[in-house]
Amino acid sequence: MTVDAHFVMEPGSRDVNLHVELVDGLAPPVATIASLSNGRPECSGPEGATVTLQASASTSGTEPPAYAWLLRTPDGITSINNTLSATFTVPLLPSLESGNHVASFTVFDGNRSATAEAPIQVVDTVPPIIDGATIDVPCNWILHPTNPPACLRLTGHATDRCSASIEYQVLSVSAFDDFTGELLREVVQPTCIERLNGFATVGESLSRVRYALRWLARDAWGNASRPHVTEFFVHITPVRPDDPPGRCGADGDLVADIFAERDE
Repeated sequence: MTVDAHFVMEPGSRDVNLHVELVDGLAPPVATIASLSNGRPECSGPEGATVTLQASASTSGTEPPAYAWLLRTPDGITSINNTLSATFTVPLLPSLESGNHVASFTVFDGNRSATAEAPIQVVDTVPPIIDGATIDVPCNWILHPTNPPACLRLTGHATDRCSASIEYQVLSVSAFDDFTGELLREVVQPTCIERLNGFATVGESLSRVRYALRWLARDAWGNASRPHVTEFFVHITPVRPDDPPGRCGADGDLVADIFAERDE
């Protein structure tokens, strides 16, 4: 307790200011976060990870102490009161460089308080799992060359425990003569997967070229899957006389026939 007083003295005397601090003689409270289940937990889903904290506190006041937990995240502040332990769902930040969340524990003895803090960083170290791919073939892919180039389009399919955003990267594409097994062409990190020149564009000759597409999936935290290989042929699906014209006209549709998927 603090008391301040001002005394006005007799004329000719100096006034007196009095400042008195009454000390209760009690030790200040002490707050400690005694244990943290994991300061760098692995995310369990897009929502982040569940973290449990245990605190200890000492007070010498006469009033029952009050406790308060706070978790500060970019989404706001979560509070839990009147308990020495707390369980929070801690969100996953966009990247490792995004920093930490901070959990704090405060004890209040009626007059004074003490606070302890602990940093928490949820991490994502598990890469996506590739399920397979679909490949779209543009109708003018058999016309070589074209301007602009006609490119196969890979659509990867992968699952990731924590990241909603997955990127796909083509590492290389190889073309083989399926009759002899000879490697006809290989392009590393192609920007466009074009038809291999040198084969006819109809019938069995088109189906003679076997393609091997090597690619991977990467999540928002930069975790990359193992390289995956998708092997396929491109062929023309003919249109029967009674059928309406196909996607590529009356001659039929170009289709990528995937026959093998494997991880390296």
